[in-house]
Amino acid sequence: MLNAISRWVENVEISDWDVHKRENSEFFMYRPEGSGDWLFLYFRTPISVRGFGELRAGTGLLFAPRSPQLYRGLEGQGFINDYVHFRAPSFPFWPADAPFFIADGDSIARGLGEMAREITHREANWRCGAALQLALLFLQLGRLHPAVTEAHAARTDERLTTLRTEIYSRPQDKWTLAAMSRRVHLSPSRLSAVYKVAFGASPVEDVLAARTQKARTLLLNRGMSIENVARECGFESAAYFSRQFKLREGSAPRDWAQLRLER
Repeated sequence: MLNAISRWVENVEISDWDVHKRENSEFFMYRPEGSGDWLFLYFRTPISVRGFGELRAGTGLLFAPRSPQLYRGLEGQGFINDYVHFRAPSFPFWPADAPFFIADGDSIARGLGEMAREITHREANWRCGAALQLALLFLQLGRLHPAVTEAHAARTDERLTTLRTEIYSRPQDKWTLAAMSRRVHLSPSRLSAVYKVAFGASPVEDVLAARTQKARTLLLNRGMSIENVARECGFESAAYFSRQFKLREGSAPRDWAQLRLER
């Protein structure tokens, strides 16, 4: 997470923002193909958003660059919002296109205000300063997002962290989904869901990643055949190992090892 945020700060470009922006009852934002950049909105009054219906005051919403942006005040009413447009290769703070409630709207005004001061005053390293202020605001808001709180709860579940440690310590063991589910006292479907929320991959995918990680080390041992590496890492056959390795590393095990041993 820290590396992702650091990369985001280095690459973000802030283009437009406002706080307490008022729009009249005739205003209708119509961008069916998105704005081409990221747009974070905080609605201080009720709003109608195509695809989400009527949203209450205090709703935050992040639009991805190509997500349709279609919103207006409720019938016969205008609306008030804070917003910031920015360009970045990704957004590591919370999932886009999912409204969520933010009780403390003043924190958004303060955060955007600090960001704006960096841009306006243009002191030394002002671009980095503005990006850091925006990142800090998003980091704080992300803690309120249901997907982030669920992921945090999953990551701090001792059963899951212990299971993952054991998988990476002994990837060659027979880690079937059924066996892993019994180990943590969850159904296979529930384990798959919460594990992916916590670690970004399903248990089965993580087992393959752990086996591939061990294989990378063993492949640098000139005395080991592909068959022995596959067996030591828990793959059922050398052919299956080779397919899985190429999917993850982009080249066959023998080619991957030869390239590194020749350096």
